[in-house]
Amino acid sequence: MLLKNEFSKILKRYDAYNKNELIEYKNYLLSNFKFNDESIFLSWEFLRLVVKNDEICKWYDNYKCNDNHITTLAKALYKTLDL
Repeated sequence: MLLKNEFSKILKRYDAYNKNELIEYKNYLLSNFKFNDESIFLSWEFLRLVVKNDEICKWYDNYKCNDNHITTLAKALYKTLDL
C-alpha cells in the first residue's frame, strides 16, 4: 500500500469517537444517501470524517498517488474499524 505511512496516524484519529458513535454514523449514511458501491462509499466517508481535504490533496504530491491508492487506504482503515 503506497500510503501505508499514513495508516497508523489516521487510525489513531478514530479514538476521538466511541464505537457506538461510529456505528450510528454508519447507519445515518446508509439511511440517508444513495451510492453505487457501499464499501467504497463508507470507506471514503469514514476517511473524510478524520482527514481534511487539504491533507488528502497533499498526498497526491507527497506520494505521487492517485484516487485508487487513497481508496485502498480508506478501505483498509474502514475494515480495521470493524463496524
